[in-house]
Amino acid sequence: MRRVVLWVVLGVVVFVAVIGLHDWRRPEAPVMRTLIGVDFPAFYCGGEVARHRADPYRLEPLRSCEQRVSPEDATAQCVLPAPYPGPTLALFEVLSLMPYASAKLVWASMLVAALLVTAVTLAELTGFPAFVVLLALAGFEGYASLHVGQVPPIFMALLSLAGYFVARGRHEISAAICSFSMIEPHLGVPACVGMFVWLPRSRAVLALAAAAYAAVSIAAIGLKLNVEYVRFALPAQAAAEVPNMGQWSLTHVLYLFGVDEKSALRYGALDYVIMCTFGIIVGRRLATVLDADEFVLFMPVAAAMLGGSFLHAVQMAAALPAAFVLAARAIRYRPVAWLALLLLVIPPPASWGAHLAGPVTWGWLYFVGVLSLAFVGLRGARTYVRLSGAFAAALASVVLVAAIRAHPVAAAPAPQDCHLPPAVLQPDALASANWEAATRYTNAQVHWSQTRIMLEKLPTWTGLILLLATAVAQGTAPRRRAP
Repeated sequence: MRRVVLWVVLGVVVFVAVIGLHDWRRPEAPVMRTLIGVDFPAFYCGGEVARHRADPYRLEPLRSCEQRVSPEDATAQCVLPAPYPGPTLALFEVLSLMPYASAKLVWASMLVAALLVTAVTLAELTGFPAFVVLLALAGFEGYASLHVGQVPPIFMALLSLAGYFVARGRHEISAAICSFSMIEPHLGVPACVGMFVWLPRSRAVLALAAAAYAAVSIAAIGLKLNVEYVRFALPAQAAAEVPNMGQWSLTHVLYLFGVDEKSALRYGALDYVIMCTFGIIVGRRLATVLDADEFVLFMPVAAAMLGGSFLHAVQMAAALPAAFVLAARAIRYRPVAWLALLLLVIPPPASWGAHLAGPVTWGWLYFVGVLSLAFVGLRGARTYVRLSGAFAAALASVVLVAAIRAHPVAAAPAPQDCHLPPAVLQPDALASANWEAATRYTNAQVHWSQTRIMLEKLPTWTGLILLLATAVAQGTAPRRRAP
């Protein structure tokens, strides 16, 4: 316990030090003011609106709340939607009982705590030093989510804890924890289904959790709004994200290559089902071959990150638990597994230039973390030689993305300058429809380079492909019990 407390304290010190470095170098945009300042206002307001039994999926009163709590970001025309189901909104209903500033501080603390829990838990599963794991997580799963106030760090902590208890044979406890990962439904579903299929002792708990999930959803927003969410709000949000240049989904890629949007959404949804099924099958094989039952949860989630119809950059970090454990346990092609991990911990390019201290700070976090991870985790001269090749490939990817980010596109129009159609400005318009109109307006004003967009995301996609390929390759190896 003393060791865990030490890692937690060190993690907090590093987190504060990095924020201090940013605020010293960029006093015009201090993190302490902008932290949790992008998406959290929408989530807080979604909770507040739902708590007052109004409709959180419509333009009003969501927009009025956002203008009140975050006037520097809100505008008269645009609204940021809160496209979460009832159980997730229930969490924000609780936070909305506090004043906005207090809720923001509590949410930031929860995200930092979740990051530390993930680091310590993955360290226990892999044998890597917790502080090194924390450094590797700091970019993709850490600050990128903290800056915008997104939910994935909470999901990551729950997924890692569920894997920890599965690895120790505590399937019932793991199922209970995994059920809470449905806070991010399209990430939690693969993990829960993988458990239900392969771990019989988890099924009763998961069935009870499903019933509780439905009950909480009805209690949080009522039956009518649950129906509205499934029939209108969720499809509208999926459609709104098709042209969003911050998307990493197959649907968005197909859209960039000229596929009509309805077909792109169908293909993305089909891909999600296929990749989840693939991950569930491969996860079971890895659990058997590598004697690591946590793959039953981790691999379906990692596989779901390749394609789909709705994926933001911060959600791509959900592949990291599988990448860490496979890098630690791989029997065959371990250098490839390490290369996959190195590529997957590169922070998302969108956060490089403006949100922290730029590529220099990210580079320091990244290289210190993965270099320490590599030399502590592996032994033997031949392994070092092989690993140096993997590290060089990851370094080349970082340099490539840094070079691309050095030539920014034209600035997007300020939100207050947007001119949206009257239909999406009506109080009863879907917030997601308003968001889609704002996205399309921005796309029309800014010249986006498809080549640039693809190259920025290439390291992460390559890491995912290598991770899944290495996972499949383990299936032909003889079974062993890892030390």
